[in-house]
This record gives sequence, structure tokens and C-alpha cells, in this order.
Amino acid sequence: VYTLFKSITNGLDWELAATPLSALGWFWSTLFIVYIAFTYFAVLNVVTGVFCQTAIESAVKDQDEVMQSLQDRKKAYIEQLTDLFNDADNNGSGDLTIDEFEHLLGDERLQKYCASLDITIDDAWALFKLLDKDSNGEICITEFV
Repeated sequence: VYTLFKSITNGLDWELAATPLSALGWFWSTLFIVYIAFTYFAVLNVVTGVFCQTAIESAVKDQDEVMQSLQDRKKAYIEQLTDLFNDADNNGSGDLTIDEFEHLLGDERLQKYCASLDITIDDAWALFKLLDKDSNGEICITEFV
């Protein structure tokens, strides 16, 4: 057993272990070669399996982190827009009129937010009509966000 252990851990040259076995017969030499081959392939498969499993788990974890990060950013954007909307709603009605909306367009926070999304706010009325989905002349929080 010690000779077999040393053979697979490079502590003993295979030829030194195989030569006495060949004197005993071909069966023992073949068994020794099968043992060495099986042990090497088994160890190689285990190491490869552990490496692949670690890589797969890492990739899944990275994907989960990316999704969580996107959700967190979306939540932060919604909170920022909600705060902006509430600040611009002067009368507290829960809706923005065109006058309140034009005043909101002058807000630096909205300008920065729109710039980050590559949205230009040159024409307030066109943007207001685009956001006013139900065409009632006012923008509610759900239409704005």
C-alpha cells in the first residue's frame, strides 16, 4: 500500500514499482497500471469538478448582485422622482399642472436626472403632453414616475 501511495504522489518512480510486479506476472503489472490510471483520472475529475462548481457559483452570485444593484438603482430613481414631484406640487393636490411642471423643469435635480437618461427638456408642453397619459391636463405621480 505504501508503494502504491508513493507511486501516485511522485515519491517513487513507476518503473521501480512496476519492475518487481512484472516478474510476478502480467496480471499484477496490468492491475498496477489500472490503479495508477484510475487514481490520476479520479483525482483530476474531482479537482476539475471543484473548479467548475466554484466558477458556476461565482457566476450565479455575480448575476444576483447585478440584478440587486439594478433594482436598488431603480428604487433610488423612483424615490428621487417622487421627492421631486412632491416638491413641485405646490398646492398639494397630488397632480402637477402645466404651470407647476414648467417650474419643475427649471429644477436642477430634474435637469441632471434627464441628462443622465439622455432626455432633453427643450419643449415643456410636448413633454407634459407625453407624460399626461389620460389627457386630463394634469400629471399624477404614477404618470410622472
